[in-house]
Amino acid sequence: MTPKKVKGGPVDESIKLDPQKMDKEIGDLTKKVGQTIEESEERFKKCPKCGLPTFNSPGKPVAFCARCNEYFEVKDSGKEPHLKRKDRSISIQSKLIIGAVAVGVMLILISGAFFHFISQGDIDYIDIHDINEIRQLPEAKNVPQGMISQEELEKRIVDSVDDEEKQRLWELERFYKCLFVIPESWDLVDIVENESSGAGIAGFYDTEEEEMFIVGDLHTTTYVNLILSHEFTHALQDQNFDLDNYMDVEGYDTDLARLCAIEGDAMMTMEMWAEDNLDDSDRFIAQFESIAQALSTIDYDGTYYNEILGEISYYPYDGGYSFVQKVFDDGGWDAVNALFTTKPPLSTEQIMHYDKYQDYEAPLEIEFDGAPENYTLEFTSSVGEKLFSELLYFNVGYYYYGDSGYGRGWGGDNFYYFEDGEDFLAVTATRWDSDMDNRRFDNDISSMFDDLGYFDDDLFQIRGNYLHYESSEDTTIIYYGSSEEVVRSYID
Repeated sequence: MTPKKVKGGPVDESIKLDPQKMDKEIGDLTKKVGQTIEESEERFKKCPKCGLPTFNSPGKPVAFCARCNEYFEVKDSGKEPHLKRKDRSISIQSKLIIGAVAVGVMLILISGAFFHFISQGDIDYIDIHDINEIRQLPEAKNVPQGMISQEELEKRIVDSVDDEEKQRLWELERFYKCLFVIPESWDLVDIVENESSGAGIAGFYDTEEEEMFIVGDLHTTTYVNLILSHEFTHALQDQNFDLDNYMDVEGYDTDLARLCAIEGDAMMTMEMWAEDNLDDSDRFIAQFESIAQALSTIDYDGTYYNEILGEISYYPYDGGYSFVQKVFDDGGWDAVNALFTTKPPLSTEQIMHYDKYQDYEAPLEIEFDGAPENYTLEFTSSVGEKLFSELLYFNVGYYYYGDSGYGRGWGGDNFYYFEDGEDFLAVTATRWDSDMDNRRFDNDISSMFDDLGYFDDDLFQIRGNYLHYESSEDTTIIYYGSSEEVVRSYID
């Protein structure tokens, strides 16, 4: 899981399981698994390519095959499912964001096979030294570990929402709404305080208390050790690089890029540990447990289903792993350590396009000095290539920039949010690598605005607000606000 400062009660000095309790609960779980398998025959449609079950959320016409790593449009005809290949569609449910328990292809979905559970005898959990042998960072101390229930995790999440966190969530909410990522009806503070379940979180390391937890108390040694291999990596990162300080940066895009370095490092180290310590049977057991845990906690009613946020949430583990693997292949652990010291990633552009990191190409500077009269600047941020790419994927259907090929051309951006009483104005200023790249962006973003609202009398009207954008050479600036008069003032 992403390192996060959360506060809680005392921690067990070691993970302890009651064998008798485990025997009973394993029996109960085995029965539940049998019921789940029966239900899955209807729910998990077979992939038309490989024949293995796919995953899809109820009411959502999208299915994902982990083996083929492809998405399909689900169409039912009578009793036989018909899956039609779909170019791209990702959701938080179909991805099953499980934090620290993904291995290899990240997840394997439930099939009708027989599932074997290890009988726990002498419990042999790894410690930080086992991971240090792989990650090769000095260990300052071992880290306390404990088990935490799903209910206790939910309480820790709610307790972590202090005034500072509420302000951060409010800014994030305004940022997402002004970029049309989330619906106007969403209240992020309320969602975290009243709807958040920590679904899919298998374990986490607390950077403030310097301790870690496994979520749930019914796990095999294999599963626990897999989670620990990921979380001990976070502990080593924290002891050597101070993760709180590392993540104390300004801007959405920079924050996401650094998170990719953190999680990508932990994913790669976890995979190295798994290669040395787990055979195919062990991996299957751990992967099944991760899916079973996720299925038992994820809310499938679709209330907060969001494809863009699903992809963004998963990206530090997936994209981060791919990026850090390339860094390691080029320069070993010294190069990975430099991600936290002398050469941290500057943008998600560098994560998406490794040559941009090799050249250490910084985002282009862009400024906006046309603040509206009587408005107060509440906060600024950055958007970044990753979020722009997902906005266009899910609203237009593609993302293609740059004369040199797929996904090139983003140069830099800034986001400004102003308020005057109940009125607001959001300004998104972007620069592109060439005039041609900017013209392509102009065309794509115009299609997106057409889909979201309508154009009338020189302004787009979207969600009851007003939008105008202007392009010149390599720059596009978007003005979106509640006051028609203020937005019109930016029309040349």
